[in-house]
Amino acid sequence: MIGSTLQFTPPAPMKIATRPVASSSLLGMGEAFDAAKRNGYKGWWWFPSLDPEAQMPEQTREVIAEKLSWLYNNVPAVSAVIDGLAMDEVDTGLWPKPATSSSAFNSAVKAAFQQQCGFHKSFSADGEDNFFSGQYRVRREIRKMGELFGAKLRAGEAATCPQLHFLPSWQCANASTKLDQSFWKEGRMNNKFGRAMKFRFLKNRERTQWDDLDAADVIHFHDPFFTGQKRGISELAPAVRQLFKLDEIGKAETTGVLLRARMAYAIERGEGDNEAPSLLPGAREVSTITNPDGTKVLIQKIMVDDDTEVEVADLSGGKKIKVVESAKSSESASWIDQLLANFARCTKYPDAYIFNMSGLTQGTAVRMAETKVQCVVNTVRDFQIILQYIDEWYPFWLWQNIQSGTFDNVRDGIPDLWWPYHVVRPKDKTVDPGRVGRLYDERVRGGLMPVGLYTGMIYGEDEEEFDDKIIHDAYRRRRRIVEIAADLKVSPLAYEEIFRPPPGTAALAPAAETPPDDDPDDTPPASPKK
Repeated sequence: MIGSTLQFTPPAPMKIATRPVASSSLLGMGEAFDAAKRNGYKGWWWFPSLDPEAQMPEQTREVIAEKLSWLYNNVPAVSAVIDGLAMDEVDTGLWPKPATSSSAFNSAVKAAFQQQCGFHKSFSADGEDNFFSGQYRVRREIRKMGELFGAKLRAGEAATCPQLHFLPSWQCANASTKLDQSFWKEGRMNNKFGRAMKFRFLKNRERTQWDDLDAADVIHFHDPFFTGQKRGISELAPAVRQLFKLDEIGKAETTGVLLRARMAYAIERGEGDNEAPSLLPGAREVSTITNPDGTKVLIQKIMVDDDTEVEVADLSGGKKIKVVESAKSSESASWIDQLLANFARCTKYPDAYIFNMSGLTQGTAVRMAETKVQCVVNTVRDFQIILQYIDEWYPFWLWQNIQSGTFDNVRDGIPDLWWPYHVVRPKDKTVDPGRVGRLYDERVRGGLMPVGLYTGMIYGEDEEEFDDKIIHDAYRRRRRIVEIAADLKVSPLAYEEIFRPPPGTAALAPAAETPPDDDPDDTPPASPKK
């Protein structure tokens, strides 16, 4: 799984440590996660304390993850939340911009990062993700499974450059072995302060093969923990049990609408009308049904205007068919809305933002929801993506390349402070992109916003590369003007005659050359402005 180059020395054999078994005799202990009940499609477990780690043992986390996986595959609302919110939080991806004192080193690092981390075959060990799409994978796994792991592989372990190997959460667990595992708890070995020292990753279903990795070489992706919590659990756990009702209600509602949409017809006959029933025009099939009392009912099938078949029954005198329609559809829809609202609240996002944007009819309410959404997105980016993804990976990747000699020929060498960097984020979300875009433009023109932040946020590029493209594009245009004029054998037009500036923009004219002052000391000072 990890690779043959990862080796470990097992500890000396000691006494066998058995896994504690939950007992139903622990009465009055309460249930921390109702979604983990195993009654039918549920589960039971008990916790004897308020310890966050004790509230979510391995069985509980597995049951909730299994249920969320089923819901993701079968309930559209769940997949929309897991995938949609991950897209909103990641957008086009956050990325590190080198910020050392050496511009030459910064340029070399950016080029190497784009080459190694921007290409999926060289970034992830399985060749599926690059540095940016990996963020999307992490956010989906955290919301669905509660956590994800990443093994940092050095050059030579899997490829010629450092790589990140994603590991599913269920592989991190205790092994089935006679070796002492008293220091291990759910695949994690901690020191006395609770800091992870090693992680154990299983390699087979029987739990008899595993790899032990130093915590420094492992990234544990998860949403912020409570104090004492060591393993992740999905934030959607509170709504898991209710969401199974959603599927049942959806089926019932669909069946009810289908039944109400179908119509039956009967030939009503008056009292004493005992004559033999006559065939209807266009009857395609005729059958007879015998009632328990010996009477017979004639059933005829006819074709109606929409090319569907309708059954027409001939009833005896004085009998009618009464159609009773259900009036529960609106209540079902209201119950579904309530379930979805509870589900959305587990994500910290406004429920109107996730499922019912049309319900926001006032501009003030829309902007308040927008502010809340951006607050949640910023929290996810700062407390999870930057903290666990960029801060963990970028220094490791950069140091491995420094050690391998990637930057040995950089002008002025490698600076002593080689690790500083800035994080470039996607632009904020807004319901008024035109107004916000003009605000950004004015801030850049007024010097109140760094150009690098602007280009990185709006275009996802470094400002130096962005400026280079603009300069090259301007020279390319001027060169093409001269080339086309030569082909037409005419004098080339001025640049401004072809690429006209926007209306209201002053035409740029070359500044007049000012003759040098032979005696600057004789120049009288300018009078102060009044």
